[in-house]
Amino acid sequence: MEYPKAIMNISELKCMGFPRALLLEAYRDPKQDFATKVNPAKANSTIIFDTVGFDKWIAKRIKLQTLEFASQRRRPTRGTGWKIVREVG
Repeated sequence: MEYPKAIMNISELKCMGFPRALLLEAYRDPKQDFATKVNPAKANSTIIFDTVGFDKWIAKRIKLQTLEFASQRRRPTRGTGWKIVREVG
């Protein structure tokens, strides 16, 4: 995806259509290295994102979800459906 700037804050990314919950999830991910606060000492400091790293994180997340969905579809369902019982007598 194309971003207008290399470093963007949450409100700018929200204007591009990203939900705030997704942006905060990306920021709170312990493995990420693309989002930080401008001043970590302040509780209400602005969170900024490196758009290249954020784009890679989004692509990886979509790929994992796609693979997970595909593997769920291939699994046979067990124990579903009706069992036919013949009555004797």
